[in-house]
Amino acid sequence: MAEVGEFVAVDNEFLIKEMCKFLGFSMDVELEKDLNKGIMPERLKNMFETKGAPLSENITVKKENENKWVITDEEKKDTYIVRKEDGKLNICKEANDHRKKYSDFIIEIYEKWIKNNVPSDIESRIRTLVEQSRYLDWVLYLTNKRYRDHYQHQFNVGALGWFLLQIHVSNDMTLEQKIADRYSWELKDVHTAWWISSLLHDHGYPISYLFSSIPAMRRIRLEFETLKSSIEQIEDAITDVYHYTLCRDFAKLIYEQLTTEEVLQEKVGHGIDLLGFPEIKSKDETGIHDHGVLSAANLALVLKDGLNDVLKEAAKAMALHNNTKIEVEIEENPLAFLLILCDELQEWGRKMIISDDFTSELEQIKLGPFLKKGNGMEFSELLKVKFEYEDARILRDTNWSYELFNKSKLENFKRLKFSKGVNPKKLEFEVRIPSSI
Repeated sequence: MAEVGEFVAVDNEFLIKEMCKFLGFSMDVELEKDLNKGIMPERLKNMFETKGAPLSENITVKKENENKWVITDEEKKDTYIVRKEDGKLNICKEANDHRKKYSDFIIEIYEKWIKNNVPSDIESRIRTLVEQSRYLDWVLYLTNKRYRDHYQHQFNVGALGWFLLQIHVSNDMTLEQKIADRYSWELKDVHTAWWISSLLHDHGYPISYLFSSIPAMRRIRLEFETLKSSIEQIEDAITDVYHYTLCRDFAKLIYEQLTTEEVLQEKVGHGIDLLGFPEIKSKDETGIHDHGVLSAANLALVLKDGLNDVLKEAAKAMALHNNTKIEVEIEENPLAFLLILCDELQEWGRKMIISDDFTSELEQIKLGPFLKKGNGMEFSELLKVKFEYEDARILRDTNWSYELFNKSKLENFKRLKFSKGVNPKKLEFEVRIPSSI
């Protein structure tokens, strides 16, 4: 737990520890007697089943001290920690289990989230979007574009936001309570909106890139008429991920004299109209709708009859997150505010192909200072983030630019408008790079 004025080093290992709490649950202390005897209480075993993590029959229970027990599933090789805190037994998965397989951890988290937070009538559609969008994402690694991952990035944004949601913005209110108060939601609604907006906010990025490649594809097809069947196969593949109304004319765009603007204006506009937020229609400098708007429109088209106010706000946050021309106030749009903030902070661990290596430019950020408040934390008036780059060789190999990075952060952080009534009231960032760069 951070002491007064302490900065938190945020990286994948930090998020694993935080999200293992998300996988956990609490029970009453009456079960302590059985745990002390090395017995697995039947009620506790049943709770694991209810929470979607059934145990095998080969279980061991070991007491480590007066307030800590370790439950090991020998068959599944899973370890759970039981801690006695504030008159309850808090159970969560051991973070060490996931340090070597971060991608497996991501899948476990969103499976847990879907089970606990997504209405059953739209569960399969959300699951498909989360699982399948990564396939087009990794294909972009094969291009010459300076490409960083978006699939794992979306999860890290969600996990960082989950951590921040638990922090107090005032004496009597956490950030998640602030959001619930703004929209008259239950906390569960806040969790649903946050995880949908974070896990899907960039899922329109690959389709945005594909549509921007159409002029080049047109030139290629003039030389290779047999390319048409391959392009049609690509169209079939992307319609498995994105709503068909966004993608079904991909081949037609290449072979007919239609502009992407003519096709997308109607399709994306229809998706945004379903959300009831016409003011968030926007285009980037290339004339293609930006990937945030595409993500929101695709979500609306996929869910359509399943849309409710919570899902609409999630989509609105997705549509706003990349639009640098629109200011976002924490009082008016706290969900979008949090998404933009976490999206800009999440620079660590974003994988890139560098020569024969698959690595990232930054390993962690430092965020704070946070004030200690009981068993939790509170934002101070100033929130500061430190981006500390260490490997000059990697930065040179990826053509990283201090000027472009600094300009981008200034542009996006300036969009965020704070409130006098809550902390933080100001945000600053610092960029440190090796002297040899």
